Amino acid sequence: MKLITFDFLNTLVKLRAPVGQLYSVVAKRYGRFVDPAKLDQSFKAAYKATSKEFPNFGYGQLSSEDWWAHVTTRTFDGLESPLTKLGVQALYSAFSTNEFYELYPETRVVLQDLRRTRPNLKIGIISNSDERVHSVVNALRMSNLVNFTLTAKETGFMKPDARIFAEALRRADARPHEAMHIGDDVPCDYEGARAAGWKALLVARNGLTPDLDGVSSDDLIPDLMPLHSLYNAQIDDAE
Repeated sequence: MKLITFDFLNTLVKLRAPVGQLYSVVAKRYGRFVDPAKLDQSFKAAYKATSKEFPNFGYGQLSSEDWWAHVTTRTFDGLESPLTKLGVQALYSAFSTNEFYELYPETRVVLQDLRRTRPNLKIGIISNSDERVHSVVNALRMSNLVNFTLTAKETGFMKPDARIFAEALRRADARPHEAMHIGDDVPCDYEGARAAGWKALLVARNGLTPDLDGVSSDDLIPDLMPLHSLYNAQIDDAE
């Protein structure tokens, strides 16, 4: 094995609270008091509409900040509680730091162990997000634990597109059979990686659910600890 990559959100890190609650925290700073549950629903609709209008975070059309301004404005306008321009900017900035993100309990120890026990292994992040992932990685003190981070917005390709996996192989000078991807999304992470010729593991933190039909039980892990050298039969078996 020459390369192992991870999805970012819901695999290595998680939000500290639901999106609606986090939006509500910032909105209050700018005089908007909105029900977090309603914000959560409005955000999902705004995100879906903006993604349809400007795919892949506006790649080739909008900056990431402008794309998210569309999402945020639609979210609050949909509840007839418009947020000020400063509030919109503050939300974008908040999600560029570790204010709203935290590592899963095992993330750091597993990455450190991979670094220690497999010094020639390249470790990467492949995220269906924008370039702010880099600043969040830095803020969470993960930069020394990964070799590279690829985002959909910067590469122009979103998982499960094989081209983003091909770029990861190029960065690591590896071939598909020498690579493994770990993530929490069946079509994007698991099926996308396998279609690209990679090995794949699916993180099922919420246990077995209907959407996991078709995923081999051998490829399911409850968290990242099975990748630790004390338990990492998954990596050994892949080799």
